[in-house]
Amino acid sequence: MDNKVFIKIINDFLVSFGFKKERYNFWIRKGKEVSTKIHLQRSSYSNLYYFHAYYVINNLPLKDVIGHCHAKLPLSESNYRYLHKLCDLEYNISDEERIMALKNLIHEVFSKFQFIETEEELREMLIKEKTMIFVVVKKYLGIDS
Repeated sequence: MDNKVFIKIINDFLVSFGFKKERYNFWIRKGKEVSTKIHLQRSSYSNLYYFHAYYVINNLPLKDVIGHCHAKLPLSESNYRYLHKLCDLEYNISDEERIMALKNLIHEVFSKFQFIETEEELREMLIKEKTMIFVVVKKYLGIDS
């Protein structure tokens, strides 16, 4: 499968979940106070793509980072490995099979995904998950160490 075709397919799937294409391989879904950003990163060594998800606080400047904190994609280990194969354009699978499998996996991921829309929801999730947080985000959201 050609890179441009692959990105177009991913774009169509993400747009159906309310994302809007930004520059390069970034998509954003605007929330009231917090937005969700998806980055489709191409490997420097092969025709493999990686999905990254981030939360972005709308009122906090990004300053040299893609997002304010990572967002977990709700995938089992086996589905994560399968998504990895599907995003490897050198993996031997027909285009039709790849498209259907990607559609099903992306639908599964984003129908379970926790779309956070407010700063308070983000604050609560970050405290509960005990994830690494940028100091500037901790200060902005009033999260103690």
